Amino acid sequence: MELDEVLAKRAEINTEIEEILESRVEQWGVNITAVEIGDISLPAEMKRAMAARREAERERRAKIIMSEGELRAAQRLAEAARLMADDPAAPSSASIRRWSRWRPSMPIVLPVPIVSCWRAATPPRPPPGPP
Repeated sequence: MELDEVLAKRAEINTEIEEILESRVEQWGVNITAVEIGDISLPAEMKRAMAARREAERERRAKIIMSEGELRAAQRLAEAARLMADDPAAPSSASIRRWSRWRPSMPIVLPVPIVSCWRAATPPRPPPGPP
């Protein structure tokens, strides 16, 4: 029986002990009126084992909480990646925001492919076909 069970079932244990004692001392004419478990002293080994068990339980809960946090962070990153994939300008704007938070006084130089500039500067061609 574990200590938790002993503490939770004190009344039941008291009743069982009283019945056992009454059956043994009844022949002597002694009447037992009450039995009560008052103080339970534990050996040092058991105290250490209980402390280790509580520590393991705390560590288990902490790992669960951390893993839930990591799962939420991964889900949000996946959602952000999906949003950025839909908008071609989003990755660069996110980089600019991160950079401006990290170095607010530094100028930001954005590399732009020359092909993009060339396309923007030339007028669109008419579609091929009969004139």
